[in-house]
Amino acid sequence: MQLSKFIIILTLFFSIIPSISAAQDKSDPNEVLLYRTPEERRDAGIKYELTDWLTAAGLIELEYETERLSLRDSPKHSYQDQKSGTIQAALEANPTDWFLGEFVYEYELNTGDHLVEEAVAIIEIENLGFEFGKMEVPFGEYYSYFIRGPILEFGETRGTGGVISYDFDDAAEISAFIYEGRSKQLNSTYDNLDWGLALESKALPWGTTGISFISDLADSTEDFLIDQGFKHKKRVPAISAFTTTSFKSFDLTIEYVGAIKSFEDLDNKVNNPKAWNFEIARNITDEVLIAYRLEGSKELEDTPKLSTGLSFSWRANEHLLISLDCLHDWYDRGLANDTNEREISKGYTVIGQISFGL
Repeated sequence: MQLSKFIIILTLFFSIIPSISAAQDKSDPNEVLLYRTPEERRDAGIKYELTDWLTAAGLIELEYETERLSLRDSPKHSYQDQKSGTIQAALEANPTDWFLGEFVYEYELNTGDHLVEEAVAIIEIENLGFEFGKMEVPFGEYYSYFIRGPILEFGETRGTGGVISYDFDDAAEISAFIYEGRSKQLNSTYDNLDWGLALESKALPWGTTGISFISDLADSTEDFLIDQGFKHKKRVPAISAFTTTSFKSFDLTIEYVGAIKSFEDLDNKVNNPKAWNFEIARNITDEVLIAYRLEGSKELEDTPKLSTGLSFSWRANEHLLISLDCLHDWYDRGLANDTNEREISKGYTVIGQISFGL
């Protein structure tokens, strides 16, 4: 099916579906939540009060993914599939009105890998906020209802550092952050101290809009410089921007992440990565949500240059959330291979996920 026809059908589809309610507005600590961002995922489990000021939450996610890939300049296809699973445990301490502590641990079932996703202390004094510890820095939002995260998640960056923010009476918030990046300058034995800025406004009539800057994209979880031992000649700053709006019947988000300069240490085909994502989601009932995505990228290896698809989510009960992605991807010549190192031109992907709140 041609992309233009697909979009027209989707437009009609969303127009005729009756909307009963916006279930996402009914956040309940006693049910597993349908999350939209990595930050919301860390808060998606069912919360249990251990004391008046301490709560715990757990989340198990099991996934199965299958792909049908078209080999470039060949009538043959490649098939590949994978299973994965994670266990997430979280603690939240809120002993006073001005202090909050958060700890999030994640374990990969198929590999045995584990890490502390977040360990932060947050202090709020009137309009001022201070956050320090191991965190995901406030660069980008990465909105998505899909199981497969948006391509622009290549900008997601974690580190140990601090954030200072000022809230303009819920109309806008400005943040500055500094953190210890894992990328290093050549001939240096010390970690770089990197920084960034973020601005978010809720005063605009259509919803929330934000923009952020980071001093070095090489620190991101994408591992751009893994073959270089995370050492580079110069920092590569990057910018992110998003806008999101919510009505009673649907959510709409547009987001962009891109490098401002090029990596001098990478090949010219992949040294200036950029990506964008458009999503629209609609609640069919309180328990069922459908989302449509159109996204694209430039100069990212093994990543679609264009991708579109649908995602379906059903909250079966307060503990169980079942989701399904159906995606169609197109790849740039010379930038994507299958697991046998054969070049691919396009692919179809289906992903199923079961999320269980403990």
